[in-house]
Amino acid sequence: MRKEREMINKEVTVLHVEDEDKIYPSCPNCKFIKESVAPPDVHRIRWRCPSCKEKTPFKVNWRKGHRKEYGEKMNIGTTQVSILDLSLDGLSFKGEKLNILPKTKINIELPLNMVRKDVFYQPIEIEVVSRRNGRYGARFLNLGNESKARKRIGAWLMVA
Repeated sequence: MRKEREMINKEVTVLHVEDEDKIYPSCPNCKFIKESVAPPDVHRIRWRCPSCKEKTPFKVNWRKGHRKEYGEKMNIGTTQVSILDLSLDGLSFKGEKLNILPKTKINIELPLNMVRKDVFYQPIEIEVVSRRNGRYGARFLNLGNESKARKRIGAWLMVA
């Protein structure tokens, strides 16, 4: 029981899924690092170090790009939602009054204070990939001029 309580008080490390679904858990006790394949559709794991047998919890981040918080609003149909964060690959938004299923494709317009119309063709098509408790994750499907768009978003993401 005491060991369990200690695990709860530890800060959980995030493992970012890389190419070919690889993750690299590291033991906080002996510093052993092991290349592993992330289990599909799992967002939390408890990993046992092969060296010292220490059990460590990790969060698994499947999103490939760097995220940046973003507090602007956008409309999906007639419903206003809050954009929570953006990355090169997509965005997450909060829409408690919505009932959108994963794999649904939607046209949106990002607020123009963040983007330039010559970079993004409006509207942008997204595909909802996840939903949980009114929070949705979506990936961009058409960014128009891809290279300019990626550079513009990338530059924006790197500004503090």
